[in-house]
Amino acid sequence: TTTFLLLILSFFVFGQENLLDTSFGTSNGQTNFSFYNSNGQPTGGVLFHDSVKLPDGKILSVGVGVIARFTSNGILDSTFNDTGYKLISPFGNYLRVLPSPDQHFVLLDIAFGGKILKIDSDGNPVSSFTNYNQSASYVDIDLDNQGNIYLLKHNNYNYYVTKLFSNGSVDTSYANNGSLSLGNTYRYNKLKSNAQGDLFIAGKHQISDSNRRILVTKVNTSGIIDSSFATNGNFLQVSGTYSGDYSQLEILNDGKILGATSGSFCNGSNCFGLIVYRLLPNGTLDTSFRETGIGVIPIQSNSDPSEIKVLPDSSYIISGTGIRS
Repeated sequence: TTTFLLLILSFFVFGQENLLDTSFGTSNGQTNFSFYNSNGQPTGGVLFHDSVKLPDGKILSVGVGVIARFTSNGILDSTFNDTGYKLISPFGNYLRVLPSPDQHFVLLDIAFGGKILKIDSDGNPVSSFTNYNQSASYVDIDLDNQGNIYLLKHNNYNYYVTKLFSNGSVDTSYANNGSLSLGNTYRYNKLKSNAQGDLFIAGKHQISDSNRRILVTKVNTSGIIDSSFATNGNFLQVSGTYSGDYSQLEILNDGKILGATSGSFCNGSNCFGLIVYRLLPNGTLDTSFRETGIGVIPIQSNSDPSEIKVLPDSSYIISGTGIRS
């Protein structure tokens, strides 16, 4: 028998005045709907993890074993599988969906022994793509301008970056037979490529429970750590910070790196909240940003960033979650 999951989706859209756009979705700015099992009863409960906007304005969303498509107004698109949603096969915890230059979409399953899939805008598997599945804990994924895929994963906290071609096969010319070993000194959780295909990998250096430093490592296009970046390829915020478990990066048009993480960084009377920082292309702090290159926004006692979106006027929005003390 087929088991379905109760699923509730919330889209929140804000206008220029930071007010909820109540015309979006089916319920004052959001859309809620449920899956039921064969007996008509809801079972379990999950949320969508990631969404991507399609060229026609529709929205494709993925989560735990499910994919759905919405109109640009946030309403289930009934032309998608006749219901607006379908189960993903093979089943998995799909954390990311990214657009590919070939007009398809790459999905990342973050389970141990996770998967990388490619689908079209109707949620169908792309037959020319070989699904990637090797035993590891999958952490993050990104694509370059050519559609090549970079996967961040670890085995017992020994971290690796693997490069795949756009068809899902491993690029054996990259690093060591397709994978770069990053070792187990650092804990990584975010991967981002720039226009040239260089990678920036963010995380932390956990020296002790009370000493956790912000980390960014640069890897060049051939799969080698770029020793000219920061100190031997690694930026470390040595003092004053306690880095959390979530990181976000965005590569700006001028090559600078905008980063965010949870934790603490004391700046006057403010210590806890969302830590933001900006690096120059060479991996040093950009002191034109928040006077020292790094600072804390005291939004919540512990604010976990989930995405950075740069706007046309070069300002940006950081979304995420937080726990108020």
